[in-house]
Amino acid sequence: MDEQSPFEVTCTHPVYVRKLLLQNGFSLQDVNAFLIKRKYDASAFERIAMKLFDTEYQSISLPDYVQWDNLEIQNILERELNWVTPDKKKDHIDCKFASIKYYLKNKQIPHYIFLQEKYSQLIRDGQMTREEALESLNIALQREHEEPAELDDFLKFLKLEKNDIENKEKKSHLNYVTKEDLVIKEDMMYKFLSMPWKIYKRCLKTD
Repeated sequence: MDEQSPFEVTCTHPVYVRKLLLQNGFSLQDVNAFLIKRKYDASAFERIAMKLFDTEYQSISLPDYVQWDNLEIQNILERELNWVTPDKKKDHIDCKFASIKYYLKNKQIPHYIFLQEKYSQLIRDGQMTREEALESLNIALQREHEEPAELDDFLKFLKLEKNDIENKEKKSHLNYVTKEDLVIKEDMMYKFLSMPWKIYKRCLKTD
């Protein structure tokens, strides 16, 4: 059992995105306008109001509740919404720049194909054979340093040059966020004002 996993953070974590943007020239006003306020970004009074008026939201992972068959999902989209799938073999049929993500990640971690985990899940679910997965992984390994066809459009969209993404292999998320930054810090005001609510909820459970 791996009880001490290495510290990692996803590229969409709000704390990471906020620090990254602030340290690269974006104003606090622009960052706040861009980022969707998360639950723990709210003030003590805002969070208490969410509890009182039952507007507190939770995230739901659809694959935990719905049979997730990639091919069947594509067929339904095409049949009922006239969706045209560009390439059914691609991992993300809804994201034009998904290939860029893998390309840039492979520049940081060579020979590591980020689809391995998904392929393992598809094999266990019977949606892919082990032989098909190995074949796909070998093809991905052979092409990991090939520039994706969408690279020029990606750079143009973000107004970047190729040298802006070169030699960034040593860059790490740890330059922007640490494990301590991700600790949820509830202020004393929130703890104090939420005590009656916690007592009320506990009474409901015992009734």
